[in-house]
Amino acid sequence: MNYNGMTREEFLRIFGPEQLDKYVKVPRTPTFVMEDTINNKAQFALTSTPYEPPKNRNRTRKRQQGIHQKEVVKHVVVAKQEEPVITDSYTPATIITLLKELKNYIHNHSNTFSTILNLCNVSTYNRFTNVCDAVCFTLNPIHNSSLEEVKNLKTKENILLVNAIVSESFDTIAFNQQAYKHDIVSNCVTNEDYNVLPSELPYRLNTTLIDTLKKVNNFMIIKNYSNFNTKARFLLTAKNLQYDMLIIEPYYNKGHYFTASDIEFMKYKKGNKLNRRLVYAYLDMKHLHKQSKFYNEEFMENETVKYWTDEWKDTLFAREEGSIAEYYIKSGYDGVFVDNIEE
Repeated sequence: MNYNGMTREEFLRIFGPEQLDKYVKVPRTPTFVMEDTINNKAQFALTSTPYEPPKNRNRTRKRQQGIHQKEVVKHVVVAKQEEPVITDSYTPATIITLLKELKNYIHNHSNTFSTILNLCNVSTYNRFTNVCDAVCFTLNPIHNSSLEEVKNLKTKENILLVNAIVSESFDTIAFNQQAYKHDIVSNCVTNEDYNVLPSELPYRLNTTLIDTLKKVNNFMIIKNYSNFNTKARFLLTAKNLQYDMLIIEPYYNKGHYFTASDIEFMKYKKGNKLNRRLVYAYLDMKHLHKQSKFYNEEFMENETVKYWTDEWKDTLFAREEGSIAEYYIKSGYDGVFVDNIEE
């Protein structure tokens, strides 16, 4: 056995412990075997393949083969992965979906805040009845026949309102009486700009505390403040109105909105704390004033809101803070009156 010049560790790694009794320590001298020195072969064996008993060699070989196979399979899987296909197709959300999500947001953030939808077509009622708390019909110009259609929709559970745009000669008393017989809350206006506050008392004057829609006998919509020089003058005029519910445009002018103290001031008829009423925010789903703090070019096109976009949804209610719905709730409005929803 040729082990000239080996150390004990080198001998053990090359020949195994079975031959260890034959090891004799001798001085190193160059001995050539197969054109190379034994010492060089020992050094190569020491750095490349350490000795293992025969019973462990098969297990090590199988483990190394398994690792190699796994690496190959992993490489093949990665090679077969395909890049995701990005398309520009987008299915716009319907107005019904948007209103349903708005209602859910409101109910999750307030127990008293409610939603009224304004419709111009009586036939569309069934489409919207499940995404709101009450429905208002704006009738113009056929009033009496349209009121008959609304009567057919009235049940004990639902809340219906009628906003009739009439002429100066129209018999508003007879119209309101017909609505009252069927428990429909009515309002008659002669100005489509909604910028005139009436001086006369409303029909079915109510002196009780109004804290729900069920108790409302009459209402008034105010969307334009051009007839008022200052916000303070409007607030004083609105406070003296005897209507059970005021529906107001939250945006006043020059980027200013009504504050929480303004809303609280208008909630009491003539300042009487025992004579409370409801104050609702008017929301035009398709138009937004350019000076509004919520205005964004990303959801506007030809001065019309693209209500199906994610940008408008975020502005309306979806973003964590700074949305329109959050402003309504934090400012103390009792609800929102949503207009321009029919596609």
